[in-house]
Amino acid sequence: MSNKWFILNFVFSMLFMFFSCGRNNRVSQSEIKPNDNLIEGWYMHFTDSLHGVVFGDRAYAFYTKDGGLTWVEQEIMEGYRFYPYSKPFVDNDNIYSYIYNDVHAYSLLRYNIKDGIFSLLECKDTRPCFFWKQNDTLKLMLRDKNKKKVVFSLNDSLQVINKTECEFPKFSLNLICIDDTFYSCKRFSGNKNSFLIWTDSVIKQCFEMKDPCCIEKLSNSRIIIVDSDSQNNLYVYEYDIEKKSLIEISRLSGYEGMDVLLVSNDVLVGFVSKHIYYNIAIYSLDGGHTWEKLGEQVFYRNKCLRGNSLLINCGGLRIKKFDFIQ
Repeated sequence: MSNKWFILNFVFSMLFMFFSCGRNNRVSQSEIKPNDNLIEGWYMHFTDSLHGVVFGDRAYAFYTKDGGLTWVEQEIMEGYRFYPYSKPFVDNDNIYSYIYNDVHAYSLLRYNIKDGIFSLLECKDTRPCFFWKQNDTLKLMLRDKNKKKVVFSLNDSLQVINKTECEFPKFSLNLICIDDTFYSCKRFSGNKNSFLIWTDSVIKQCFEMKDPCCIEKLSNSRIIIVDSDSQNNLYVYEYDIEKKSLIEISRLSGYEGMDVLLVSNDVLVGFVSKHIYYNIAIYSLDGGHTWEKLGEQVFYRNKCLRGNSLLINCGGLRIKKFDFIQ
C-alpha cells in the first residue's frame, strides 16, 4: 500500500513540476545594453528587430538601426515638444504624431523609422485629436478655435486634399476605424459611459460601460475593451464585428484600472496602476481570456510590443526585453 502511495505521490509531483515549469517558461527575459546613453522619452516603437525610435519629451527623436545597441539623436524642431495627449498612429514604417510650442502652434509629424527621415505639416492653432486610415487615406481630426471638429484628408506628401467638419459622437480613449465604421468609448465623469459603434456620424450600437480604460483592435473582426469599476475590478470584453456582439471574456480583481494596453495578434500586455512613470504589467497569450502577472517588476512608461516581444526602456542604458512563448 505504501509503495502505491509513494508512486502516486511521485507521479503527481512530476506532473506539478512539469506544468509549473511550462508555465514559467512562457516568458524569457533578457536585456539590451546600448553602448551610448539612451535618453528616456515618452514613446517607443520598433517596426522590426532592428529599427526603432524613441520620442523624447522635447521634440527630439532617437532612432536605432541595430536593435537598440546604438542610437542617433535628432532634433525635430527647436523650441517644440511632443504633444502627449494624442496617441501616435503607426502605419507600416511611419509614425504620425504632433509637436507644439509654448504659444500652442501645432505641427503634424510623420517619422519614418527605417531611415530616420521626418516631414512636418503646420496645423497652426488647431488642437490635434486623432489619426486613422480610411480607404488607404490618412485622416486626422483637429479641433479649431471654435471647438468644432474638423477632419483633414492627406495624401502621401502630407498635402491636404479634403477638409470637412464632422459631427462625430462624443468619445474619448482610442479611435478605431475598420471598413468605414468607427469604434470608441465614451468616458466622461458624471455621465453614462459606453462603448460606441457608428457610421457616418450615426450611432449603430451602444453598450453601457462603467469606466472604460482601454480599447484596441485585435484584428479586422475583433476589438478588445477593458472596463473598470470602483471596487478595483477589471472587465475584459471582446466585440465580434461580424456577429455585432459584445461578450465578457475575463475578469480581474485587485487593480484600479489599466493605463495602457499593448496588442500584437493574440498577445496582450496591460499596464495597471495610476502612476505616470511606472506600472505593473499583466499579460495574456490567448487574446485576453486568461491573464498572468509579469513578475513584480516596476515598469516605466516607455514601452512597445513587437510581435511576441515586449521592450521596455527603464531609463539610461537599460532596455528590458520579454519574449512570450505561445
